[in-house]
Amino acid sequence: MTTTETEVGEARFTALVAASWKRYNAWEYSRRADDVALGAVITSYVSAGWRLIDLESDGTSHMVRFQAGQGTDRLLVRLVALCEDPVRARALGRLVEVQVAYGLRANDFSAIKQAIKDELKSNMVENASEPGVITVDGDMSTGYVYATVPLILDLDDYFDGFTVKAPIAGDLHVAAQSLHKYLTGRLAG
Repeated sequence: MTTTETEVGEARFTALVAASWKRYNAWEYSRRADDVALGAVITSYVSAGWRLIDLESDGTSHMVRFQAGQGTDRLLVRLVALCEDPVRARALGRLVEVQVAYGLRANDFSAIKQAIKDELKSNMVENASEPGVITVDGDMSTGYVYATVPLILDLDDYFDGFTVKAPIAGDLHVAAQSLHKYLTGRLAG
């Protein structure tokens, strides 16, 4: 090999390594964007006075539960990554399914039973996984009634790389306020 051929080969090798790093970083970002969103949600709610009382994650599905700092209201947020590979993320966006649930402690179990009974009578139960469909469920062991809504969000609307450009918790808070209003109306009868 001549010196020129060696230099051309080394330049090509350097370009291959640089391109590999670019692809690797795109892949890692696609895989980690939901983790960054989870961290932003936790930070935002804890800063707003909510206490983190539960956290579960299997790598693609993350669930956090908060309790109001001075009260008994609860908030549950579940994030499920829908586009962890770069090709799908580039085509569809960095989509996550987000379930937001607002919970109130029911003073009497008949309210929980009635909310569940009304929900089962509703034809909305079969559409419960569709975005925007609010469902009500009760946890008899804790005495809480939850209103839940699924949403599909594009993390690119909230993050530039791993930097927050718009607080995702702001949109989740709007959903939680609507669920609180819906749930108090349902429990009032």
